[in-house]
Amino acid sequence: MSQLKELLGDTAIYGIGSFLLKATQILILPLIIFYLKTDEFGRLDYFLSIKNILIILYGYGILTSIFKYSDYNQKLDKSPFNGFLVVLLIVGIGTLTIFGLIFLFPSIYGYAEDLLYVHLISAFGAFLTIPLGVLRQRKMPKSYIFVSTIYTLLFIGISYVFVLYTSLSYKSILLAHTLAALIAFISGAFLVKKYILFSYSPTLFKKMFNFGFSILLNSLCFIIILSLTRFVLKSNGTFEDIGLLGMATRLSLFVGALLVAPFNLAWLPFVSANVKKEGFTNTLNSVFRIFTWVGLFFCLTLEFVAKDFFLLIENKEYLPSIKHILPFSLSHFLLGYYFIFAAGIYLSGKIIQYRIIAISTVAFNVLLYLFSLNYINIYSVSYITLLSFAFAMMLSFFYGNKTLKIKVLRSSNIYILISYVIFFAAIKLLPDALIFSPTIFGIKIVLLMLLFVFHIILEKYLLKKKYLDVF
Repeated sequence: MSQLKELLGDTAIYGIGSFLLKATQILILPLIIFYLKTDEFGRLDYFLSIKNILIILYGYGILTSIFKYSDYNQKLDKSPFNGFLVVLLIVGIGTLTIFGLIFLFPSIYGYAEDLLYVHLISAFGAFLTIPLGVLRQRKMPKSYIFVSTIYTLLFIGISYVFVLYTSLSYKSILLAHTLAALIAFISGAFLVKKYILFSYSPTLFKKMFNFGFSILLNSLCFIIILSLTRFVLKSNGTFEDIGLLGMATRLSLFVGALLVAPFNLAWLPFVSANVKKEGFTNTLNSVFRIFTWVGLFFCLTLEFVAKDFFLLIENKEYLPSIKHILPFSLSHFLLGYYFIFAAGIYLSGKIIQYRIIAISTVAFNVLLYLFSLNYINIYSVSYITLLSFAFAMMLSFFYGNKTLKIKVLRSSNIYILISYVIFFAAIKLLPDALIFSPTIFGIKIVLLMLLFVFHIILEKYLLKKKYLDVF
């Protein structure tokens, strides 16, 4: 139980910092909903999808490289500086590539300003991961949260000022991203400079460069899948369609940013530290069970209250997006399962299995799009994304659970799934209101509270009555 409390504590600490970084996409939702039309938001979401790919490319897995090659016993560490040089090299190559594309292709030239913003956001964001990584490595959660807070407050403040008081429209948010990432990086660098040895090491540089390349594909896998939704939909639709899709994915981040991202930050270090301790197998099964009911609770809560939110504010422009929230929130939920099982791959040392999963998942995703070329719309890209995440999760289970040996089909997990099926059916019996109904909303909240209390009671009962797990 103490192991589980340790995981929950680490998840909460880094959850705050992670949420502050990822919550920017959630906290600007009022700005988007009230001040940007769907086609304007579609343009913003399209270029931010490009940013999501570039920031992984520029970051080059350097955070993991710093963890791998840092000397924890030394006051001064040269791996962050050499990691910075690796990122600087990649950003330099990216800069030349983007300028070359802009000048060589007239069709891209029209989007030159947007692409330059995206490039700068990605570059400063990649640099920002270095001081954040050092703060995590040195176990400085308060400073980690401080830098994350600077980024969030600056981004939100600048976005609101520029959107409300300039005519920049969606470009206000791109500019705010750029300035916030730059200032947060400078702040983070100032905090960690006393721990960094500013010394170039050709041997260490080469090791970090090669290691970063080896894990780059793994990092890109899920970002490519999510970004392809925009690129494929744009080829068959409009920026307005991307705007609706983007709103659905933003809302689904309540699952990704509040639950999955902080859990992932804490999970692998927790597994590494506790794998040899007594009772770890029981802890793994408890983590899987608790993640299941909490994750599904997040998904279904979002599914059933999102429409009431849009009805309450009388915003009909983004109302169609609620039909596409569930596939994306479930995708984030399955990503959490992927991380749980992938820890087994890490422990086994068979790192090539990460690459097999990444390549297979992207290939599976592309094949689904090829088979659905005549049926591309928001519905199809949403469920293709969900199927791709499910495929990755199953591969992770196949490879990783050989080491972890989590009992997925325990009766306690079946009870959880049955309770959610019953709850889902009960909610669907409620009338589908065309305007906000306090009565229907109140019934939903009561049912959600009852469901949550039921699982708290069930969890305590399961811990005390072992015979409830009959298989």
